Amino acid sequence: MDQAQAQVAATQEPRQGKQPIEKDTVPASTEDIPMPHQHRTETRNIAQVVRDNVKEKVRNRIDNSQTIHKTKRSYQIGRKTGRDLRNLGSKKRNKPDEK
Repeated sequence: MDQAQAQVAATQEPRQGKQPIEKDTVPASTEDIPMPHQHRTETRNIAQVVRDNVKEKVRNRIDNSQTIHKTKRSYQIGRKTGRDLRNLGSKKRNKPDEK
């Protein structure tokens, strides 16, 4: 238990006494308020924003779906097996009979 308590104590910040709370100052005008990215404007319309959000959600669902991954894997296995069988058959046809 001593080791666990030592680890917890090491991760906690040391307690300090009460610090005075700074009062918010009211700016004289809105020009005094710092605004990062104030000249950045959105160029998309609402339909584009919604479409992007829906695409992202659908893409996440597809990427995380085990059913889709299993189906793709099974399809690829079948496709490669069929290709190999066709190649094997064509090699036998092209090979002259040895008697």
